[in-house]
Amino acid sequence: MMTSLVDGQPQKIPTRWYQWWPILLAGVAFLWVAIAHWTGNEFLHRKEYLERIALGLAIAACLIALVRLILTKHPYRMLLFAVTVCVMCREFHWDWTDKAVYAGIGAIAIWGFFWLDRLTPYTDSQPRVRVWLISTAIMYVLSQLIARRAMQHLSPDGSEFHQFAEQIYDSLEEVLENTAHIMLIITAIVGRHDQQTSANYVSTKDSSPAEDQAD
Repeated sequence: MMTSLVDGQPQKIPTRWYQWWPILLAGVAFLWVAIAHWTGNEFLHRKEYLERIALGLAIAACLIALVRLILTKHPYRMLLFAVTVCVMCREFHWDWTDKAVYAGIGAIAIWGFFWLDRLTPYTDSQPRVRVWLISTAIMYVLSQLIARRAMQHLSPDGSEFHQFAEQIYDSLEEVLENTAHIMLIITAIVGRHDQQTSANYVSTKDSSPAEDQAD
C-alpha cells in the first residue's frame, strides 16, 4: 500500500496534536447555548430555527460532496457523498429516515472496510483529511449522546446541573448537530487530489488483479 514516499518507501504523514483543534468546537457549541440561555437570548438557540438551518447545511454538504465526487471520482469522495446523503435524509424527519440512516451508515462502514486499500493511501498522506473526518464523526456522536440525555444521566437528580442540562439539552443537541453539519461541509472541501494521490490510488487499484493472479 502506497502513501507519501520517502526514498521509495511508503510513509504515513503524522497528525500533530494541535491539528485536532476542531474537536474544541463542541465546547464552543456548549458555551453558545449556555450563554444564550443565561442571558435570555432564546432566539440564538431556538429549536425550530436550528432545524431549518440544519436542513440547509445538510443539503449544502451533500451538493459539495457530489461536486467533489464528480471532479475526482475518488473512492473516498464516493463514501463521503454517501454519508452526506444519509445526513441529509435524516434532516427531513420522515417516519422511515432514522432507521434507514443508521442502516445506511452501517452499510457505508462495511463498504469502507472492504475499500481500506483504496482509502488509506489518500487519508494517510493528508492529516487534515483525517482530522476533519474524525472530528466531524465525534461531533455527530456527541449530538446524539446529548439527545439521549447523557448530561442528565451523569448528574444527580435534583442537582443544579441536572436541572440546567434538562433545560438546554434539546437546543444543545441541535447546535451540536449544526456544528457537525458545518464540519461536514469543511470535510467535503478539504483534501487535495493531485498527481501523487491519484497515482497512489491507481497503484493500489491496479495491484489487486496482479495479487489475485499470484494467489
